[in-house]
Amino acid sequence: MIRHRGENVSSYQVEDAINSHRSVQVSAVFPIPAQEGDEDDIAAYIVLKPNEDETTDSIIQFLKGELPLFMLPNHVRFIEDLPRTPTNKTEKFKLKKLLSEELACDS
Repeated sequence: MIRHRGENVSSYQVEDAINSHRSVQVSAVFPIPAQEGDEDDIAAYIVLKPNEDETTDSIIQFLKGELPLFMLPNHVRFIEDLPRTPTNKTEKFKLKKLLSEELACDS
């Protein structure tokens, strides 16, 4: 569960909405500490289907028709494949670390 803008957000519900996009193969959604306040921002890593080309803006525009505004991801990144365990579970902690390092470099 992600606490964002005073609401509880299910990462699975956001992933389902992202995964319903015609160009998306799979996604991973997780909380990341917000720059301000004590709540979380929503981060999404997306794997596109082969030969598909989408932008962050096109994904967000699509999600505006699928989700309430408070559930929209603050950070959207595209990745070739999601890191997985030997049992095929997504290793979201690795994605969280990757994004945290990127955001720290931007500061």
